[in-house]
Amino acid sequence: MPQPATIQDVIPQIISSIRSRRLAVFCGAGISFNSGLPLANHLIEAVLQRIDIPDVPHQVLMPPRLPFEAFIEALHSESDVRPLLELFKLGEPNTNHLLLAKLASRRLLPTICTTNFDALIETALEAERLRAGQDYHIAFRDAELEAIPWGDARIARVIKLHGSVADPENMAITLRQVSHHELSGHRQRVIENMFSTGSHDDVLILGYSCSDVFDLTPHIEMLERKTKRILFVDHVPAATAPGDGEVTDLSARPDRNPFRDFGGSRNLRCDTDILMAAIWRGCLDEPYQPKTSTVSRAVWEAYVDRWYAGLIKVPASRFNIAGGLLTRVSAWTDAVRYFKRAVEIAEGAGDELNQSGYLSGLGTAYTHLNDYQRAIACNLKGIELARKTGSSFNEATNAQNIANAYQRIGDLEQAYRYHKHAAEIAIALDNKEGIAAAFAALGVVLSSVNRHEEGIDHLRQAFSVAREDANLSEQVKTLGSLGDAYLRAQQPLEAESYYRQGIDLAGKIGLKEAEGKILGNLGLMYLMLDQYVEATSCLEQSRALAIALADVSGEGKVLGALGLCALKQGDPQRSIDFDMQSLRIGHAIGDAEMQVSACIQLYWAHALLGNGGPAAQFLAEARSTARGYPHLARRVEDAVRESTPYLPPPQRPGLWRALSGWLRRPKRQHR
Repeated sequence: MPQPATIQDVIPQIISSIRSRRLAVFCGAGISFNSGLPLANHLIEAVLQRIDIPDVPHQVLMPPRLPFEAFIEALHSESDVRPLLELFKLGEPNTNHLLLAKLASRRLLPTICTTNFDALIETALEAERLRAGQDYHIAFRDAELEAIPWGDARIARVIKLHGSVADPENMAITLRQVSHHELSGHRQRVIENMFSTGSHDDVLILGYSCSDVFDLTPHIEMLERKTKRILFVDHVPAATAPGDGEVTDLSARPDRNPFRDFGGSRNLRCDTDILMAAIWRGCLDEPYQPKTSTVSRAVWEAYVDRWYAGLIKVPASRFNIAGGLLTRVSAWTDAVRYFKRAVEIAEGAGDELNQSGYLSGLGTAYTHLNDYQRAIACNLKGIELARKTGSSFNEATNAQNIANAYQRIGDLEQAYRYHKHAAEIAIALDNKEGIAAAFAALGVVLSSVNRHEEGIDHLRQAFSVAREDANLSEQVKTLGSLGDAYLRAQQPLEAESYYRQGIDLAGKIGLKEAEGKILGNLGLMYLMLDQYVEATSCLEQSRALAIALADVSGEGKVLGALGLCALKQGDPQRSIDFDMQSLRIGHAIGDAEMQVSACIQLYWAHALLGNGGPAAQFLAEARSTARGYPHLARRVEDAVRESTPYLPPPQRPGLWRALSGWLRRPKRQHR
């Protein structure tokens, strides 16, 4: 089919595709804007105005940096978000919903897939006298997604990937999955059908911002077969659109674009209302009926006010929520300020129960800033208050945080002690998730001190509990840890097997963040074995996932590993390119550990090139950054003494210490 040059050229093609039942629709929040419902950014801005975070740019807490679903889940973990979700019951179907419903009622539009919570499409279908379960299949729960009648031409399919306001409990599950970067197998199959394997040829995308970076867009980007022609509509009001709009190759669309590799696809920059009117007139035998809703901003903001009124019944809670939101975008320094304020207010009010929880958040932020002594002090205070108030859950959380801090500074005896304490509490509470996490952590510590059999046994127990609890994300993490444990035991074949199992399961459930981390560790294993082709492949895949997920920290770590890979292959200049990128990310997010690792490798690379000045400069920066962090200072001096380039620690603590000798052995011929 020849590529259209203008909007007027593409409209007949869309109409032809609809009439032949070869088109599916994928839509986002933009289609409900004319019904009076807020777009994601508008709702987030209203929430942030009430929380009041004046010294942090609100943009960093908005999509795509923090997807809307992950934002709501962060609020859900600390407050009752039902008033916020209820606002999606507002409004009436607008022209967009009415057109989709009329096309579906005429069996011209077999599939409508949306990320929206609202029920406006369903309302429009009911107005066309279509009955759910008979004339159309509505799917947002797992059982419904599994039973989608893809091959039945008699029934329309309405698929809601992020849940529906009709079932708040199911929405909560979906929000949690999104916030954990998890895409269920059923939802993955929907994405694959929509954009790869379905019987349709074209996908018309309406009102979609491509901001689902925690779940949908990474999976779209990673599809092996990108067979559909995408017609992506970017709304441009008629008053500002050139002529009737413009049509360009979708691969050239800037910013967020998971569809750039779909051949023959087009980006339609036009007024969506005018486009939908043209489709209406071309496909329907009834007069065009433009319709909007009268829901005002004041009406939906009243629901935000109801949520906030419930929140501030605990005065410190808004500061705790602010801290929690900031941790989700790795803004740790800003998070510390808000967690500290929450702790101060709770302490002043004598609210020791909530204070123990806020101290846990503060300790976590200090840990990520490599300020381990403050982290430990905060969490010790949190344990004391949790015991006074009888909160075993808060006690276990603070204990786990203390263990993590000790683990990062290499005090594995204390790490073991606190992980064991957290495990005992989880067992007493019969908290399967806590038991699996604590046993896995104990397994990591034991294998790090060369108690390999005990460590592997604990990890196997953790995996068994996670499987019994149907906790797929914990299973993925434990498989990765088993790979690490076997690698510490110098059994690389077994390590590779567990890494591959973890990568496979992570891929099946859409846990892209964990998949990327395990790929990174598998790449480091290949690097240790001088298998540079395999190492580079795994690390580049890990980096691609980090970029797709907007995981800046993860990208920085992988860039450091790629720098080392180039250095070991005798290409110090390429190593410098990677390490400078890693260093810039380390500076941007305040990660001292990343900065030190990058500076060490830059020191080595410049030394190999005979650039004495830059080598000395980066060594001095490494020492300066490590000042105040004894474990980092030791790392710098160890690196200076090494006769081969220093390998930064993988993403799980302790692995480097067990394997550092591997780098000193005679090098094999490069593969």
